[in-house]
Amino acid sequence: MSHSVESHLQLQITEYDQLIRRFIPRYDEMLDEAVYLIRDTVGDTGKLVDLGIGTGALAERMIKAIPKAQIIGIDADPQMLEEAARRLSPDRTELRLQDFFSELPTAQNAYCAALALHHIPNLSRKQALYQKIYDGLLPGGLFLNADAMFDETESNQKRKRWAAHLVSAGFAEAEAFYHLQSWRKEDTYFGLETELELLRKAGFSDCDVAWRYGPMAVIVGEKPTWNR
Repeated sequence: MSHSVESHLQLQITEYDQLIRRFIPRYDEMLDEAVYLIRDTVGDTGKLVDLGIGTGALAERMIKAIPKAQIIGIDADPQMLEEAARRLSPDRTELRLQDFFSELPTAQNAYCAALALHHIPNLSRKQALYQKIYDGLLPGGLFLNADAMFDETESNQKRKRWAAHLVSAGFAEAEAFYHLQSWRKEDTYFGLETELELLRKAGFSDCDVAWRYGPMAVIVGEKPTWNR
């Protein structure tokens, strides 16, 4: 299953790193928190998978923070992988053009995703992916997801806060709501409790909301060191 960020967000890939900060509230803070949590689990070394690596912003931070990390970056958008290849050292990263439902790496210390898993269209497929991630982790491994998370049936407040961020970033109000409506054609959001329950059903323990701001959140789950 291919995906085009350029078409979805209506931008040029070379503009992505600049525009994503206008689109996403506290984008850098969210990624920094993600890296802190991953390093807290893996220490100075580890085998990591970045699902939806995009232009490599999160992977670049992990490489700097975790001196001996080896990262496999997966993305279904070839243009994004080209940008990641320009940004990341090939001796620390392996880039794979594939979707999330192809065979995933196993025996990993951590799986992470940033602004990627909202492209999964329904709960059953997301549950299946979380199970594959669980199976791909070593005991004690971490799964971290940083994304927009809110209940679509009770989302007016969260969407208004998101729109307010876009306006503060320089978009006209009508343009802000146009973007949010346009993204819904491909994006599917679930509430935090639903996301955490998916993690628990997959077998993860210590599932928690590690960071939250407006519609954005970072959630984590650990693979127990004991057999379930």
